[in-house]
Amino acid sequence: MGLAFPAADAKARDRLLKRMKSLIHVNDSERAEVYRNLVSKAGPAIESLSAFETVFAKMLASNLSDSNPNDFIEILTEVRKDAEVSSEIIEILAISEDKSRRLALPLSSDLAGSPLRSHASYTRSEALVGLGYASNPTSHVAGVAWCESTKTDALFVTLNKTDRAFSPTTMYRDYALNEKMFHWESQNSTRASSSTGQRYIHHADNHSNIVLFTRSTRADNGITSTYTCLGNVSYVNHVGERPMSITWELARPMPQQVYLEASTVAH
Repeated sequence: MGLAFPAADAKARDRLLKRMKSLIHVNDSERAEVYRNLVSKAGPAIESLSAFETVFAKMLASNLSDSNPNDFIEILTEVRKDAEVSSEIIEILAISEDKSRRLALPLSSDLAGSPLRSHASYTRSEALVGLGYASNPTSHVAGVAWCESTKTDALFVTLNKTDRAFSPTTMYRDYALNEKMFHWESQNSTRASSSTGQRYIHHADNHSNIVLFTRSTRADNGITSTYTCLGNVSYVNHVGERPMSITWELARPMPQQVYLEASTVAH
């Protein structure tokens, strides 16, 4: 297009440009706006962000690098140095935000101050950062995670499981019973009497949170699929153990497209 950009580190630029596909899912206005400010040279000083902005900065950093998101200052400083990369990110975020057709709402209960929004899309690492996961979220691959700082169990579900992508021991039966009820199976090692099982059952009494995330498939056209945050869920009942089959009630009905996918896999 004939646009002039200052010279940049070619290797750093190539590395960042390869991560651009990890931003096409950003579909809530608040996150898109904060992300745009974080990569812009005119944005706030990265070293003096507010606590709320810092969480967003770590979420964005987890998309742009495999490094620990706690290194967000270094990661975002590198982005800001390259006008071409920051411009590309800003354009992608504008397009992703514009094409969104879902109303993203704050989570309920103790998570009302979280940057995560129900019915918005997230990578696993983004979601974990937003829930205060203590370890490096970019290396977490399990379908469950306990986030101590926010007293939250994050449940990550792939609805359409294949023998190729999942072992026989992880082919859990997870599906929608209706638009507000979801059948979910715990990890194979979980007993109802275990600390984890008891935390699931008595989360309301103990003032801890359960947040459910689903995606249709593990990957789409070679790109790792993102999750839709279905928001807070509440324990209804369970049967069996190792795994426990738990019925959760959603605080907010799931989006129609997600419901169609999640109910289809029940058959």
